[in-house]
Parts: sequence; C-alpha cells; structure tokens
Amino acid sequence: MSSIPPGTFCYFLVTKSKGGKIERCIISGDHINKDNLQSSQLFCYNDDIYNLKNMLELLPKILGACGLLFITWGIFIKDEIKQDWIFVTGGLLLLVYSISLRDPIFIPLQIIFTLASFYEIVMIKQKKKA
Repeated sequence: MSSIPPGTFCYFLVTKSKGGKIERCIISGDHINKDNLQSSQLFCYNDDIYNLKNMLELLPKILGACGLLFITWGIFIKDEIKQDWIFVTGGLLLLVYSISLRDPIFIPLQIIFTLASFYEIVMIKQKKKA
C-alpha cells in the first residue's frame, strides 16, 4: 500500500466512463491512499513550498529581476536626472539580490554603480545651480 507522505496535499483528477459519458471528479485530502483510486492524473504539492522561508528566499530574486528591468529601462530614458534615479533604484534592488548571494564581486560592483549614479545626480544639480 503506498500512501502520500504527511505534509503533502494531493488531489486526483479521476476520469470514469458511464455509458459513454465521461465524468470527472476531484478527490482531495492530506492523506490519500493512491492505490484505491483509478486516476488519470495525480497532482501533488508539498505545503512547505508555501511557507515563509521559501517566500523570503524568493524575494531577493524578484527584487533582482526588478532591478535588472529598472536598469534596462533607464538606458532608454533621455532625461539624465530621471535616468540616474532609475539607475540608483535598479542598483539598490540588484544590491539586495547580490547580498542574498553573498557574492564578493557583485556586491562591491552594485555599491559602486549605485554611488556613481547618485554622484552624477549631485553633479548635475550642482551644475544647474551654478
């Protein structure tokens, strides 16, 4: 007898034929004995993929992807100050991702990129005042 391990939620999509008519029903539960079912498809997921730890591991990747999109978008912006602010935002988002990776090359690179973009903002504003 093979049963699904605890902590795994499953549902079976069972297809039966009654007089040429196909019926589908979903049977769900925490502990289903799959030997007792005639199923066409089995879908299982473990509750652990929805826990906070995995979501926190996913967050830096999402922020890093957003940072990459910001920097790519900034390349096409004509207004220098707006472009630099977009670069600063993208650089900070990628810095969060690089810190999560603990990459000794990528972390300083992102810090320097972000500071250089911020420095350019300061320089442009000083030139406008003069």
